[in-house]
This record gives sequence, C-alpha cells and structure tokens, in this order.
Amino acid sequence: MLEIGSMERCELAGPPWQDDHAAAGRHEPSDLWYHDGTVEDMAMTLRLTDEENNHLDELAALEGRSKQEIMRLALADRWSRLQKEQQLGEVLSRVLPRYQGLLERIGTA
Repeated sequence: MLEIGSMERCELAGPPWQDDHAAAGRHEPSDLWYHDGTVEDMAMTLRLTDEENNHLDELAALEGRSKQEIMRLALADRWSRLQKEQQLGEVLSRVLPRYQGLLERIGTA
C-alpha cells in the first residue's frame, strides 16, 4: 500500500519480476500492470498525396462513411481478393496436371 499525501491509500501492482507467483510461471492480472491503458488496436499515420486525399474525401462523402472506414474496407477487400487468388492458385496447381493431356488435345483441335 502506498500513501500519497492526504489522498486515500491505493494499492499498486508492481512489476512481474518482483512478484513471487510470476517467478513461478503463474501470471495474475496484476502481473500485466504494464498493459494497463494500452491501445489494443494499432494506430498508424497514412501519408497520401493531395490527389489521393481528395479521392478519399470524395469516397467518404459519397458513401457516408469516415475516411478511416473507407480505408478499412479497402484493406478488407484487397485481403479477400488476395485470399481468393491464393486459393485459386492452389486448386489449379492440383487440377491442371490431371487434365494436362486433355487441355493439350483441345488446344490443338
């Protein structure tokens, strides 16, 4: 316990290396004192040209969404397309060898 001036007493959790149960490999919520108040989502700065920023403004206005939401949707769309391209590549790499002879005959007909 720590007394701060005339304020009420408050209990402070110390760092995990000072805690007996942390040394034994067991972690209590107080072990994660350094996680308190951290942001779980990662913030980032996106640098755009004036033209790109204007396009983003227009899209946001047209769709009634925030610029952030437009960027998140664009990321989700691109990620989805990439996953589909990878799945198609995997399927084709399994299927094409099986039908290679047939495809060659069709191509020469």
